[in-house]
Amino acid sequence: MFKITKADCENAINNADKVNDQTIKLWKRCLKKIHKDFIFKSKDELEQQLLDINKTYSSAYNMSTLLRATCKINEVDLKLREIVYDCYRDLREKSGDEQFENRMNKKQWSLEELISIMRNINMTDYKSIMIKLLIAMYTLNPPLRNDYYNVKINESNLKKDCRDNNCDLNASNNIDLKNKILNVYCLKSKKFQKVLLCDELIDIIKESLIVLPRDYLFTKKNGDNFSSAASLSVSLLNLLKEFMNDKHFSFNTFRHAYAEWSLKQDVKTRLKAADNMMHSRLTHFHY
Repeated sequence: MFKITKADCENAINNADKVNDQTIKLWKRCLKKIHKDFIFKSKDELEQQLLDINKTYSSAYNMSTLLRATCKINEVDLKLREIVYDCYRDLREKSGDEQFENRMNKKQWSLEELISIMRNINMTDYKSIMIKLLIAMYTLNPPLRNDYYNVKINESNLKKDCRDNNCDLNASNNIDLKNKILNVYCLKSKKFQKVLLCDELIDIIKESLIVLPRDYLFTKKNGDNFSSAASLSVSLLNLLKEFMNDKHFSFNTFRHAYAEWSLKQDVKTRLKAADNMMHSRLTHFHY
């Protein structure tokens, strides 16, 4: 019988060398889900315990990477290491199959379909406004990632307002409705990007402000702005998934739809879409 304790895993995390921050964060999330020791005598028993905790092969595989690192960093029995490594390899394969199956089962939305749905939404209350704005922001202009969580709306001359208030145009997320410019900090590239917004999108934002006056583009139901991209995702994506009747719907759904549409256009449009979406050319043309 073999055993791996939570303390063993924690020791591995604390002593991991040349491991990137994202992996460490993943392992720490896995560690929080471990509430008892792994006690097993075979690969199948260990795999079942991982699945009991994680429910999906993908999550179980993530936790198995922590156990694999634990065996590598700590001095463990050779047979124990072989079992853990076999389990890791098995879950890696099953995780890949699971992700492929999930992709095949997802509804493939076209850009034209999403825009048509958006245009048929009447903005009468908080829910309808947030849903229409989300779809409009991610379809009428080349969609960024989840970067719109704290965009302040300015209806007057933004340059004048910022001059009067000593604020920095390049250090704040804002929409200048008069000049139709979005200035937003992109989390992945870690830099600000200026985007010229189309007339239809500006009109939708202005109409939404008549029904729901507010200072920020997207807000919570009580009017507060979102403090992080994650908080916007949890709140508004759930509304969107329910409205679209698609549990797999995400911000990447918009980006895939826009990228696939752009690939049917001329070369100039394709290159412009790739640049505005902050894709590499190789990534964009891979869709």
